[in-house]
Amino acid sequence: MKKYFLFIITLLLIIPGCSKLITITIKDSKGNILNTVKVQKGETLNSITPPIKDGYIFTSWTQSGMNISKDTVLNKDISITANYTEKPSLTKTYKIKFIIENEEKYQTINVGEKIKEPTKPRKNKYTFIGWYQGNELYDFNIPPTSDITLTAKFKKSMITINYDLSGGVGTTSYDILINTIPKKPSIPKKTGYKFICWTINNKVYNFDTPLSSDTTITATWQAINYVRISFDTDGGTIIKDKYLESGTKLDIIETPVKKDYIFAYWTLDGLIFDFSKEITDNITLKAVYTKK
Repeated sequence: MKKYFLFIITLLLIIPGCSKLITITIKDSKGNILNTVKVQKGETLNSITPPIKDGYIFTSWTQSGMNISKDTVLNKDISITANYTEKPSLTKTYKIKFIIENEEKYQTINVGEKIKEPTKPRKNKYTFIGWYQGNELYDFNIPPTSDITLTAKFKKSMITINYDLSGGVGTTSYDILINTIPKKPSIPKKTGYKFICWTINNKVYNFDTPLSSDTTITATWQAINYVRISFDTDGGTIIKDKYLESGTKLDIIETPVKKDYIFAYWTLDGLIFDFSKEITDNITLKAVYTKK
């Protein structure tokens, strides 16, 4: 009977100790709760099984950023962080590098897979002609057998025509399709000069030959030699001097008015002036009248 009472007393002392549970909250590196477990107070961290994370391997426990040993004794409710590292890939992969001018892009594929063709790149005034491995156009229907580099290649599709007007006013530039003939622009204007022709590399260009590269077309000018036309109205209303390009004809001019007289004609050096005559020198025209 004495032994029975001793057993009961011992059992009562043990049971409270065994029933003391604490809560361990397990979080990931972002603070998300992965699991909560209850363990006996006094257990070690080694008694907790880390949560499974697909594609990752458990590496360590931390608390407040500090590593804690798996032999750490747990005496109270705590939060701990489970840390993982990505599992190494068991599948062989190839790295594909795409070069677009000065830009590089990458694609990773598994062995036996085909490369996914990227969106066609664009380049101003050029047409994309394909992805090249070295000097060969790459066939995206054939899976690669190693890491490869593919380069975007282009061909020129547009050229720029620049007009050197040498101080004149008019069209300055525009783009055309390569190997086509540019449209002949309007004749430019330049004060004191007469437009002669368009030239390329000092040779006359008549807009009849296709161009295959960016080209400058230059305007050629000739300085205008002016002549002065003066008017002697012989007492009639004054008419201002006129200036003409040498070698051109004088248009019909205003008629002078003289009191009690009617204007008859203009004379040059005593002869009736011929308005169909080209003027190459300075001249003075004199008005002739008849009396009313």
